[in-house]
Amino acid sequence: MTRINSPFSVRLYAYPTELEGGGEVIFSVKVWNYGNDRVSLKGFVSDGDGAIVKNIDWTGVPANAQNYTVTTFTLTVHGVGEHKYKLFLDNYDGQPNGKGEEHWSEVTVEVRPMNGTGLKQISSECDDVYFDFKDHAYRATLSCRVYLHNSNSRDEIRIRDIAVLNSYSLGDLENMPAGSLNTGEWSINPSSFTIPAQTTKIVHFNLPLEISPWIPISVADATEVVLKDGEFITVEIPYTLGYSYDENTWTHFSGEIYDTIQVKIDTKTVATDYVLNIGMAYVSAWTLLKVPSKFNIKVGKVEFNPVGILIVAISQEVRNYILERT
Repeated sequence: MTRINSPFSVRLYAYPTELEGGGEVIFSVKVWNYGNDRVSLKGFVSDGDGAIVKNIDWTGVPANAQNYTVTTFTLTVHGVGEHKYKLFLDNYDGQPNGKGEEHWSEVTVEVRPMNGTGLKQISSECDDVYFDFKDHAYRATLSCRVYLHNSNSRDEIRIRDIAVLNSYSLGDLENMPAGSLNTGEWSINPSSFTIPAQTTKIVHFNLPLEISPWIPISVADATEVVLKDGEFITVEIPYTLGYSYDENTWTHFSGEIYDTIQVKIDTKTVATDYVLNIGMAYVSAWTLLKVPSKFNIKVGKVEFNPVGILIVAISQEVRNYILERT
């Protein structure tokens, strides 16, 4: 923690600070404000290589706040040895350039060799899914990672035949009307590799998602809205693989990715789609009420309005054209 006679002080906490083989670590950024006025701070948390792992945008700390939590986040830490993380915050521009009141805090997480033998999953995580309107549909990619650790102290492990089981779940995304949610093929990278002794390897899982353009989206809590921006979903993705120490005897391994993520939609697309859906509803109603019945044709006992159908079809194509360019 920094000097008490400063306007504020900061501290970076981590839990746990000791791991076997690696795993998830929870980081907390705390601030003490010694003034009678609210203070606005900005900065980042970086790893031992100087790479930023968490940006901290302007955040207001109340006057006289003590042990105030600015943010909490989770990282997967792996690789035997000490891992250092540094917090920087200032009240000027969020950059360590000597301007403003600058403060640093550092924490160390130690990863020790994992006892035992065999392959272990030490962690898994998924990114939030971000939908945008492309190629006549709302599209996104579900991206997840698995951290596999070779706990053997001497021999490397060979991995192959990684596959996702068909029983995987996408949570509330699966509550879409039948036929409106389509998924592509799982992409797994790398699909075959070796893991040296006491080392962790990251495997990336990606799944393309496509939602029908007829599905309404919005930030509002309207009952007719199916896909909501900001909604949280829980994904469960079981997978299997084979591993071997000598390539003669192969062992079956089962693991699972489990995470709660947020559904995000391009804000321009949300606003545009909401307006266009209202407009299309008006066009559909106008078509039914205003187009003269003399244009109707009958097929058996069913009567159609070809002009109305054409107007609705054209309006849908116009909607798609506008959404793809927002």
